[in-house]
Formats: sequence, C-alpha cells, structure tokens
Amino acid sequence: MQDIDRIEVIRGPAGTLWGANAVNGVVNIITKDAKETQGLLVSGGGGTEELEFQNVRYGWKLGDNAYARVYSKHEERDESRFANRNRGKDDWGTSQGGFRVDWEPYQDDHFTFQGDAYRSDRNNLNMDDSTMNGGNFLSRWTHLFDKDNDIRFQIYYDRTERDIPFVFQEDRNTFDLDFQHHIALNDFNDITWGLGYRMTGDDTDKNTLLQLTPQRRNQQIANTFVQDEISLIPERLKLTLGTKVEHNDYTGFEFQPSARLLWNMDKRQSTWLAVSRAVRTPTRLEEDLNITVPGITVLGNRDFSSEEVIAYELGYRVKPLDYLTWDIATFYNQYEKLRSIERVGANFVEANQLHGSTYGAEVGATLQPTDWWTVRAAYTYLQVQLHLDPGSTDTTSLATRGNDPRNQFYLRSSWDLPCDLKFDGTLRYVDSLNNGQVPDYVTADARLAWQATKNLELAVVGQNLLDNQHPEFGVGAGQHQIERSVYGTVTFQW
Repeated sequence: MQDIDRIEVIRGPAGTLWGANAVNGVVNIITKDAKETQGLLVSGGGGTEELEFQNVRYGWKLGDNAYARVYSKHEERDESRFANRNRGKDDWGTSQGGFRVDWEPYQDDHFTFQGDAYRSDRNNLNMDDSTMNGGNFLSRWTHLFDKDNDIRFQIYYDRTERDIPFVFQEDRNTFDLDFQHHIALNDFNDITWGLGYRMTGDDTDKNTLLQLTPQRRNQQIANTFVQDEISLIPERLKLTLGTKVEHNDYTGFEFQPSARLLWNMDKRQSTWLAVSRAVRTPTRLEEDLNITVPGITVLGNRDFSSEEVIAYELGYRVKPLDYLTWDIATFYNQYEKLRSIERVGANFVEANQLHGSTYGAEVGATLQPTDWWTVRAAYTYLQVQLHLDPGSTDTTSLATRGNDPRNQFYLRSSWDLPCDLKFDGTLRYVDSLNNGQVPDYVTADARLAWQATKNLELAVVGQNLLDNQHPEFGVGAGQHQIERSVYGTVTFQW
C-alpha cells in the first residue's frame, strides 16, 4: 500500500482508451516512482483471520538521476466458515517479491523497469492444494517534446502457472506492446492516439474436469485508437470524441466509440453527459470449453459473439461550500448478445441469447469541516433487467446473471486525533442478492493508529465487526461466509 501513488476509478465503459472488456468501469492503480520510496520500510502483523503478514522494502540511489527499490512480502490467511461453523478449508498463503528502477538520463526522457514474481497456495476441501505461480516484467520509455507533446512506449511480459487439482491446469504467456502519443494541435484540439499489440498463448491439461479443446492455443489482438478533447468554449465547454478499433482472433474487428460533453457551469459546479459502446470479447471458455460429468456435457461455441453494451451517462458535481463536495452520476445501459447456456440435444452449449438493461445512480459526498476530520459517503442504486431471446432454451442464466445488490451504502469517517492518534471508521450496507441465498447485511470496519515516533507506527484493525460471520456470495450448503477479524500492525520507516 505504501507504494501506491493514487487509484483512479473510471465509471462506465472505457473501451475507447482501455480496449475490450472495459465494459462497466476501470480501476487504474498507479504506483510511485522509485525516487519517492527511498530508505527502509518494514511492516508486519497478524490476527484472527489475517494470521500473519510481513513486508520489507528498500530504496536507494543508483547514480545520477537513477533510483531503485526492491521489496518482498508474505501473508497467510485463515480459512472461512460455513453457516454451521464447520471449517471451509480454504486457507491460503502468498509470497511475492519484485523491483523497480526509474532513470532519467536526460531532462525529457524517463525510463522505468520493473518486475514481480509470486507464488500462492490455497487449501481445498477434499483434494490437494491449488497453486498459482508467475511473474512479470515491464519496460517503459516516456519522452517529452514539450509540455503539450509527449510519447510513451511500453513492453510487458507476463507468465502465469495455475493448477487446481482435477479441475483445471494452465500455463500462460502474454506479451504486450503499447504506444501512445499525446499532442495539443492548437488551443482547441488536444489529441491522444496510439497503437497496441498483444499475443497470448496457453497450454492446458486434458486430464481435468474443465478441458479446453484444442489443448494449446495462441491468440493475437491488435488495436489503434484516437481521442480528441475539443475545447468548444475555453475552460467552460469541452467535447471529447474518440474510438478504438480492435481486431481479435475470435470475432475480428470491434469498434468502441465514445462521446462525452463536459460543461463547467461556474467554478463550483459542472455537469456531463456521455454515450459510448463497449464489448466483452469471447474467451477460451466460450469458444473451446468441454466439461463432461455423468449426465451433463457443457460445450463451447466457435460462433460465440462479443457481448455488447451501449451506455448513456448523465452526471452533476457541485461544491456548494468550501468544505463540502457532492456529485451524482446516473446511467442507463443496453446489453445485447449476453452469454446464455442453451440445451442442444443432450448437451448444453454456450450461446448469445440473452439481452437486457441496467439503470441506476451513484451519489457521493465529501465533507471536511475541519483539517482533522473528513467524512465520505456514497449510495448506489442498481436495477437489472434481463430477458431471454425468442427460442432460447436456457433455464439457468436468469437466476445467476445480474445477481447484484440493488442498494449499497457506504460511510467513512477519518479523524486526526491528539497525541499522534488517527482513527478511521467505515459503515457499509449491502442489499440482498436476487437469488435469495444472500440476505442484506450491515457491517463496520475500524482502524486506530498511533504514530509512536517519527519512524514507528502501531495500529489495530477490526473488520466485519457487527456479527460473527455473514454470507456475501455463493449458494447452498457450500456457501463460504465472511468472519469478524481483528489484527495488529507495526510499521517502521527509515
């Protein structure tokens, strides 16, 4: 967490910039430059559910305008419980390490090199442990021609090894190239365009419950995009137009255009509206799946199409007081060609015979009456309506897809207290799920931290404090439940 610079949350489809599968939103985590994480950081702790965790990070200066950091971390988490308090036997542990180097040989050039390696083991009920191992490497060059003209070129490689005994086994390699160019052509047009290419190949096991045919397959994705921010009225009215054209091996060319209008009504309030199209492209599970158990066979479909959404958004943000900001975002999404499971003879086959819509609103507010007290609140309303296409033989998808809570509420209060104490409290309400297997629930989290010295922080954290355990997902007797937990942490920085 100490390496994170900021987290960007993008509401709604973002296919124009992020490509296929950025359908309902994007969470973009941006980490700090190695120059900002110099010195030693050691943290650790443990408790009732977070049994133990340790983190070590060290950053140093390599040379003129060159900085590096390395890190290592490990964590062990306890198993969940069933409703009858029996052990879920799904405890797990993860170890991970990595590095980052940032180098600026010249004033206008920035090079980043970073990589990670990890191993995770998860206990399973009545069978051997599941394992996931892998690693990645990223190299990025950014060059600044001037303040309104820059390019970025990135190379990325990822290796994943996944093994769920008797169920699924996969080794996958992914190679990705990305180029972007940003240039302000004049006072009215600010353009970003780019090119991308990705190749991914896998090798799966044919002796598991979930099989993919063929056993090995390589896939390629190529794309290009352009986006223009047009200043219709300087600092008041901005129109953003763009599209991404992407080609994949399953469905060929996919187009994902968007249009967004932002009106800054004055210095304290603004409103926006947007229309966009995004797709979720097929995966190996839709195309090549083969599951055979006594009496049931589920097959993929080589004619499976991309799932499509047309999204409409309307929002308003206002700062009525210096210490109060709130906004509301409304949306209406139309979905076509959603995945269904059709009965074809004695088999079940994946198809695209489901359609529907979602609509709702998100309301958020931030109140900071003093320098030492901040309150954040958010409410979300979501309505999901799904329908089978005429002639569909699907009897399961309506009960499982669109199974989302209709109402959610979140309240967080943060205090900077005397004696170098900090307290954070969070209250959450989540509505029941449509399948009737997960009731609504209210839960609370709390954190009390003491900055004992300039370099030492002690903290205690409680999660899901309002009950011993409650379900948040799953159905039937195999439903794992979330338990109350308490843990302590010690963090030292030098």
